[in-house]
Amino acid sequence: FIWLGKRFRLYGGASMVHLPTFIAPGFNGPGVRKLSTMHVRRGSKPVLKFGVVADVQYADKDDLVKEKTREDGSKRVMFYRSSLNKLRRAVEDFNRRDVEFVIQLGDLIDGNVSEDLSEKDLGTALAATEELDVNLYHVIGNHCRSVSLPHLLAELRLEKGFYSEVVAKGWRVIVLNAADIFRGAVDAKHSDRSALKAMCDEYNAVDVPWAGGISDEQMQWLNDQLRICLEQRQRAIICSHYPTWEKAARGTHTIVNAPAVLEILDRFPGVVVAWFSGHDHLGGYATRKGVHHITFEAIVESREDTAHGFVDIFEDGSISIEGLGAVSSRELCVEEATVVPGVNGDFVS
Repeated sequence: FIWLGKRFRLYGGASMVHLPTFIAPGFNGPGVRKLSTMHVRRGSKPVLKFGVVADVQYADKDDLVKEKTREDGSKRVMFYRSSLNKLRRAVEDFNRRDVEFVIQLGDLIDGNVSEDLSEKDLGTALAATEELDVNLYHVIGNHCRSVSLPHLLAELRLEKGFYSEVVAKGWRVIVLNAADIFRGAVDAKHSDRSALKAMCDEYNAVDVPWAGGISDEQMQWLNDQLRICLEQRQRAIICSHYPTWEKAARGTHTIVNAPAVLEILDRFPGVVVAWFSGHDHLGGYATRKGVHHITFEAIVESREDTAHGFVDIFEDGSISIEGLGAVSSRELCVEEATVVPGVNGDFVS
């Protein structure tokens, strides 16, 4: 079940398109086709059409001017209170357009001076999404951990912070909680802090205050989800607050154990079409082994009246993003997907 406004409903909407199986040379099963240079075909109908918002970071507190500036020298400002109206405008826009669902990529709130105030901010931000006419998929971000995990999951109507959903025939959305191991959580335990420190040491990652990692349990689950996709001939869109490929975001903003996550993706070539993330407010994009890694710009820093995107995904794996406000518009295609031989579904910790 997916939470939709004030009620539950079973998802059943998206385009029912039979997707062909592509066989890669030397690989006995659904694999990766090699794509020649192509352009998004405007006359073709997308197999998925959905909306995206990232890093709303609403809080009932004064704006904050960040010390670091943008590349053009302009100031970076966190517009905490006004991000709520930007979210409302995004909801109105999603309702006006023919989207099948919306993905909220994490950090719905920023966190306030007390846990009680953070809980109040969360309620206010969620109320702004109640008028949405389609399914809303929530991703947990590091700032979301300003409230206890049990409270957060209850408010988001989630059993766990990671889950998956088949959104159309042959297509699955996989949602990860990359703030699973996060020492800045309001309910973080000593074991969480120790685990993150050990993870940073293992992967030679900088232990910044916002550093987050994925537990072995969730890594095994991700591996199993991709195995299901392979067996059922599905392709996947992974949604995580944190980016996992350093060329699509600043290095200090990727998942601490990103190399291990990427290793899992590599076991299932041709399955994952895109990795959608937020966290790095400035946005970014890169491809790796045939996977689009897209980092969406933040609502909270947008100087315009909103910042959201409309995503069209086509059967050939190309992606068209219409960005509004601070969000970049992109026309994305993969020239060649790399085949990784010897796919196996065994999890290696």
